[in-house]
Amino acid sequence: MKKTKNKNVMPDKKPDEEEYLEETDYFTKTELSKPAKVSEQISRILFLRSVDLREGYTTWITDKFGNPHPQIVPDSRKAYIGAVTALKLILAPEIESVEKYKKLVEEYEKGEQRLFKEYGYQERINKVYNENTKSSSWVYGKRFYMPEIGAVLPGDDSHHPNSRRIKPVEGLWDSFVSLYWNSIVQLCDKLFADLNKLVHELNYFEGGGEF
Repeated sequence: MKKTKNKNVMPDKKPDEEEYLEETDYFTKTELSKPAKVSEQISRILFLRSVDLREGYTTWITDKFGNPHPQIVPDSRKAYIGAVTALKLILAPEIESVEKYKKLVEEYEKGEQRLFKEYGYQERINKVYNENTKSSSWVYGKRFYMPEIGAVLPGDDSHHPNSRRIKPVEGLWDSFVSLYWNSIVQLCDKLFADLNKLVHELNYFEGGGEF
């Protein structure tokens, strides 16, 4: 038998990276269609926003042997917020290239930081008693975070509020946590509207059917 030599097949020249990204129909030529992903994510966000947004909670169910088991109901607000954040990440290149929307997203992120500082929880380490004022004050740690609903945190002893006594309190920070997530939802509504305007200006779905 006659052996055939393998021919070296030269690959097509890869276009310059900038030209590659600037191709308007780049994503439509693959299964990872950018407009399709954007459309899918927008539909998910609309679904999540159309339901009643409620905070999560934990209920306890007792089995036939008398053993309690936690049943967690997820926070629907966080699901909505996460979906809007995902759309922001998908559209990151487009946001970065349009100055108006870049500034709008920066305003959103500053709003997030402001709300976190306003409603977040500063870790409490201990209490010290002042003999002169006959009152106590908290000693704070470095950790600053947003607790979960129902978290047990150190609080004052209601019977002796001015003493050094510390009492673990379930849900101590719940009102602030709820205010935080409700406020983030309002920010996300504005962000989602702005991202929809960006998608509209890009003519992503022109001639491609409704979404």
